Amino acid sequence: MTLTGIFIVILVQTGYCATDKYNMPADEMEAMGYYQGGSGNAAVLEDAAIFKTVDAHIKRQTRDRGFFLVNDPALGRDRRVSVVSMDKKPKKEGDRYYVRSIVRDMDNNEILAVDTYVQKKHDKWEVVGQLIKKQAGRARTSAEIGELPEGS
Repeated sequence: MTLTGIFIVILVQTGYCATDKYNMPADEMEAMGYYQGGSGNAAVLEDAAIFKTVDAHIKRQTRDRGFFLVNDPALGRDRRVSVVSMDKKPKKEGDRYYVRSIVRDMDNNEILAVDTYVQKKHDKWEVVGQLIKKQAGRARTSAEIGELPEGS
């Protein structure tokens, strides 16, 4: 057996992922939340694509001003928020996925949980809206949350 063959056998037996980007044991990746319902690299890459779409969207929105706007139906206006942290693992809701971000309101320092929703359109992930799900650690009611825009 060649040195390359031995290396591949070791990778397979130890559960290491075959991609350079995720070079860590599979059980560690699963514990970190990288697997979503499936197994193997396809689920990892899909989660990464969803996260990358949301991350790029928020970075575009905050590039010039340092904050982005999130509509708050409970207040009847937009809030200026900045990201404190983002979940790496997308979650599924219906036919959409979302990534939760913990954000700080720039006007009153209030902490909010904002879900950024994505949906696959023409084989490409697109952001379809954002909803505030928690305010100061308290889950909001459906009336306070509102709905995603029609057609999304």
